[in-house]
Amino acid sequence: MSPDSNNRRWSPRLHQALTLASVLGDLLIINLLIARFWLADARLVLGGVWPWALILSCLTWLALAWGFHLNPASRRMGRKVLSARISAATAILLFIILLGHIALNRNITLSPDFLYFSIALLILLVLWNLFIHSLARFLRSKGFDQRRVVIAGAGPCLPALEHYFQHERGSGYAFAGYLSDTPGGKGWLGGTGNLRQICSAMGVDELFLDLSALDASKRQCLMETAQDMHLQITLIPDIAGFISFRHIYLRLDQTPLMALGFSPLQLLPNRFIKRTLDLLVSFSGIMLVLSWLGPLIMLGIRLSSPGPVLFRQKRTGYYNRTFTMLKFRTMVDNTEADTHPAGKNDPRTTSIGRLLRRTSMDELPQLINVLAGQMSIIGPRPHMLSHTQAFDGAIPHYLYRHHVKPGMTGLAQVRGLRGEVNGEEEMQARIAQDIFYIEHWSPFLDLRIALLTLWQILRGDEKAY
Repeated sequence: MSPDSNNRRWSPRLHQALTLASVLGDLLIINLLIARFWLADARLVLGGVWPWALILSCLTWLALAWGFHLNPASRRMGRKVLSARISAATAILLFIILLGHIALNRNITLSPDFLYFSIALLILLVLWNLFIHSLARFLRSKGFDQRRVVIAGAGPCLPALEHYFQHERGSGYAFAGYLSDTPGGKGWLGGTGNLRQICSAMGVDELFLDLSALDASKRQCLMETAQDMHLQITLIPDIAGFISFRHIYLRLDQTPLMALGFSPLQLLPNRFIKRTLDLLVSFSGIMLVLSWLGPLIMLGIRLSSPGPVLFRQKRTGYYNRTFTMLKFRTMVDNTEADTHPAGKNDPRTTSIGRLLRRTSMDELPQLINVLAGQMSIIGPRPHMLSHTQAFDGAIPHYLYRHHVKPGMTGLAQVRGLRGEVNGEEEMQARIAQDIFYIEHWSPFLDLRIALLTLWQILRGDEKAY
């Protein structure tokens, strides 16, 4: 028997052993910490029945682990999702323990021990489960706990999936090849009608069905064959043409659905958090920086060239609404400002304007836009109306970027996509970054973008002109 077949033979046992180890480790951590922080109180309050406190805590955690699908050995759960679910389950467990403490002691006074217990419990549970997750990936990278996979259909997702299976060995998927009625090159195993023979000969565990490359009759035939062979079936949805990076799978009654383009900012609590941070930062920036630096900049602009100190321009904002964006004027008065943005070595830019653009201080008046609710500190940069008219329709999903308020800085800018736009290809790259931001927003992502923006200002950006 080959080492590969021996490893595959032990795969179910290994997966079960890792799952059992994670559960037992969780229970051991919970019991040890309860014994360390609460055993004396439990004996005093509960008397001889104090062991039931440990038993109830274990049963509660098992119920939470089942409800949150906590399985660090799962090949389909990433570290971030695992950590988030463990944190949520731990928070609920702590809340239940707190309610028990209040009920038994008839008061809500807590000692610092409860804080230490909570922090230790969260950290140890997260670290232990991440260790099991990393151990499972390591063992799979060595050939253990592998699932042999065949893809039916040669659609546009085939190259990306093949690359993933071949390079992400820790995922535990062994790519056997693909089936297609059109003879192909490397990895082609045969036609879809040969599914039963090929899967039996190669010991296939899972079938990926590419819905974009198979008609309804072939899908039905392949699914029936795979079910008869007890293969796990995974569907590759046909979402060609959608640039969305985020999907949500849901079910309405008995109908499975997939929602595209979900954004965390669709949730009211997240919008409240973002707006609160915008108000705090914009108000602080106006009072602490713009209040004294603004008059100095205005004086410099007045001395450098005639004209207003503030540049007002119509931009496309939230849900395609037009608003007036404010900037310190960096160019001489001209009639092309609304159609031709500043370029490198632009003769329209004044001497103080070059300094303001290089340091991004020309954007400071937009703190007023943020305070007024027209903009956000972080978000997709607002485009000129002429750009919106030119690229809407020419670039797919261009207007999707207006699902959130425009920002003073954004993900595209800190990744080098700022300044003048040189063609549709560069604009498509900016749109992709904007959509990624919209669908993956978090306060931590905003903080990261803000810090990268400050770093760019300090070290200088060659596109800041």
